[in-house]
Amino acid sequence: MNLDTPLRLRRGPALPNRLALAPLTNTQSNPDGTLSELELPGCSPAPRAGSG
Repeated sequence: MNLDTPLRLRRGPALPNRLALAPLTNTQSNPDGTLSELELPGCSPAPRAGSG
């Protein structure tokens, strides 16, 4: 198994690779758990770098 091979899940779309970003903080999110404007700059580089 290579990290760059697609990962098929039981539900939802297949991930293009096996790399994922773990939650880094929960103190900047909105009260309902959605992404806030404060978190967006920190999450943006991961998809551009190829994280699934």
